[in-house]
Amino acid sequence: MSTSQDKDQKQLFLYETVRNDIIAMIRTRNLKAHDPIPSEGSIAQTYGVSRMTGKLALKSLEEAGIIYRMSRRGSFLAEGFEVRIPSLERSSGSGIGGSTAQRSVALVVPVLDFYIGDIIRSINHRAETLGIGVILRVTDEDTQMEDRILRELSELPYLQGIILFPADRKGFDGELLRLKLNRYPVVLNDRTKPHHAIDSVCHANYQGAYDMTSYLLGKGHRHIGFASRAPKTTRSREDRYQGYLHALMALGAPVKQEYIQVVEEDVHMYRGTHVLDTSALKVLQTYLTANKELTAVFCSDDYVAAELVHAAINLGLRIPQDISIAGFCDNRVLRFLPVRLSTVRQPIEEMGKSAVDCLVSRLNDPERECCEIVVDTVIVDRESILDRGHNISDISSD
Repeated sequence: MSTSQDKDQKQLFLYETVRNDIIAMIRTRNLKAHDPIPSEGSIAQTYGVSRMTGKLALKSLEEAGIIYRMSRRGSFLAEGFEVRIPSLERSSGSGIGGSTAQRSVALVVPVLDFYIGDIIRSINHRAETLGIGVILRVTDEDTQMEDRILRELSELPYLQGIILFPADRKGFDGELLRLKLNRYPVVLNDRTKPHHAIDSVCHANYQGAYDMTSYLLGKGHRHIGFASRAPKTTRSREDRYQGYLHALMALGAPVKQEYIQVVEEDVHMYRGTHVLDTSALKVLQTYLTANKELTAVFCSDDYVAAELVHAAINLGLRIPQDISIAGFCDNRVLRFLPVRLSTVRQPIEEMGKSAVDCLVSRLNDPERECCEIVVDTVIVDRESILDRGHNISDISSD
């Protein structure tokens, strides 16, 4: 391990540094059971940290049985604190010559599929370099189960925070809202909650869709469709739709309602268990048949793109000679298609690193403003986009 990585681990959570200094103060002053301990405000002033950091330090000591707290009176050393301090130091690695602590965070995901599997790996990799253990829980896209899991995790004393890939829900409610109000450290992964101040890391969904649509236009495509699962409350799908629309409007290409196909959730299996669904195939075959002038279709995700590929093949269409198809994500499921699909790649490793670093930053500075980290996307052109040979300036003319 490099010196810089070792330093990152030893100074990972600021409240633990403050807690260790309080323990040193207890020893230096030879305090006894029931002697008072400095308040949150006093700790914040003495160490130049936020009141929340002081609160977390005292909470850690209380959970270890070193202090007890009395409402309106303050914090006091508990009976037997002398034997509990060494135990805390051994478990946290804070004692002289002790090893670095392995802190723990939770990662909550809706399903297990190729894409989320890659996210899990990237988060685990970054967490491991920082000496952080990761607990994985799966909600099966069930909002009630998600609430229960979040509630249970937030009550675990050894857990520092949660990285949440939330299930699709109607509003900002349930346990996530409670955790936000209680200022529990949570970072949303691959999702954002508009108009709500909460840490999040997501890909540049709007820009990625804008860039891919512009790329198709630059390849001479004028009649470009858009196929997506229902946007519902997931902002990423809506952002990709807006990126598609704005790119068309920017270059004067036709924007037609019939070019837009929504595959409803009940006919599109998206739980990592079904990529190809008979009902979705029929919907997409009808869509292609009714819009024969389409030369390209941009799909909001690779699962829809995979189904569209099979729908086109079932109709006898050649890809890309008869219809160009592009997806979004660069999901490993694309390896199993009969066509090398062009797509918008979402850099997963950077997303995982950013999610872990964002959570660590929140733990070190509970008072800082919430941030929304946006990870740039990259266009990957394989074999599914035909270059029609037109100049981009000719797109707006018939």
